[in-house]
Amino acid sequence: MAAGVAASQGAELLVLPEGYGLVGKPTDTSYYEPLASVIRTAPCDDTQAASVQHALSCAARAHRIAVAANVFVSLPNGTHRIVEIVYDATGATLAVYSKHHLFPAEPPHFAPGPFNPTTFALASGTRYGIIICYEGFYPDLTGDWAQMTALKSDNASAFVWSVGDTVDTLHDQAKKIALKFSVPVIGTEDKEGPNADVAIVLASGADASHNDTVLTGLLPAGYTASPIVRVGTILSVS
Repeated sequence: MAAGVAASQGAELLVLPEGYGLVGKPTDTSYYEPLASVIRTAPCDDTQAASVQHALSCAARAHRIAVAANVFVSLPNGTHRIVEIVYDATGATLAVYSKHHLFPAEPPHFAPGPFNPTTFALASGTRYGIIICYEGFYPDLTGDWAQMTALKSDNASAFVWSVGDTVDTLHDQAKKIALKFSVPVIGTEDKEGPNADVAIVLASGADASHNDTVLTGLLPAGYTASPIVRVGTILSVS
């Protein structure tokens, strides 16, 4: 649904929130799926698959839009990771990044990925750097900006930031990151209530002009929020 709405408005990329919006608070027995996304392959091609990754890949292909999504996965060694997966407009996997800086409550259920700052480029030539939730706040607490510095050094011209509940600070932090690294920041979060937010911030720290569409109709079972799709322009394409 969101992919179709974003594509109909000419969006190049749909950025989805952190995986908590898919499975809720993780436990030892909650849903984790095998990591089935391999660079340059499309999970949508596996007609026997019944996974979130298959659905995301097929949505990207069906609507001809790139999708950056966050999934809780299980690895063959039995560990779980929080993984950002990016599919291009054909449904092929462009990037797979495992969250490195975990929120303090996450280690009982998740293992950190390696330090591996990851970027990806879309057909327009725009290169995006990936940040997952707590990684956007970690530098303020530690003074360690190495991840974002590496993304900028890899020529990222924008950051995408999939977020869980941020205690009403998503927008302000997106502006801080944008100003520090002179890049637009696209942040979207899993949060119910009137303070839920989506941030599309320009490199200047100003909000990008945007249109909001409230999603109605068929929503996941138990989902009680009012999801929106926000489409904005962050860079001029000549």
